[in-house]
Amino acid sequence: MIYERVIRPEMARKINHMLGKIPQGIRQIVEFKYGAKIYICTRNYRGSFFTGEDYDIESRLDDPDLLTLAHFSPPERAIFMYDFSIEEVERNQILAYDPFLHEYGHALDFALGEISCHELYEYCHQRGLDWYGNLNVYECFAEAFATYFLKPPENYKPRHWFEHLPTGLKQQNPVLFTFFKSLEE
Repeated sequence: MIYERVIRPEMARKINHMLGKIPQGIRQIVEFKYGAKIYICTRNYRGSFFTGEDYDIESRLDDPDLLTLAHFSPPERAIFMYDFSIEEVERNQILAYDPFLHEYGHALDFALGEISCHELYEYCHQRGLDWYGNLNVYECFAEAFATYFLKPPENYKPRHWFEHLPTGLKQQNPVLFTFFKSLEE
């Protein structure tokens, strides 16, 4: 992965660990053919590279439903991780959600020509694992990607609305489950 900006090296080490969960074939597509990059920003970051709108992350910290831990910007082909995002997940012992894998799912979707809008549209439209995955086909695809590749501990019971298990993905959206499985081979 190409790191464009890293404000805390320990975050890059944690992201490198997460990258180990992603099969090499997918990494070839996203990182080498598509050229995705990563930025690790401070929590004081104000502004969105994608929209250009002001974005105040501090105002969202008190509401976990609104907390943005990361985002993907198609124009820059970049994943933006906030320096506290992984620590927030670790601190809350969230074992069935990973903001980096979710954003990496967006990068894969765009690297494959926005497959969620074309070949997989009918399997992404209103087929998310929760309300967020049903916002649009992009979120459904990214949510399913993160769910498939995270692999939480055996017998783990999700404690938060945004945590999902691969078995749930297989039941709710077998086509996406099979698609991600095919990418592993």
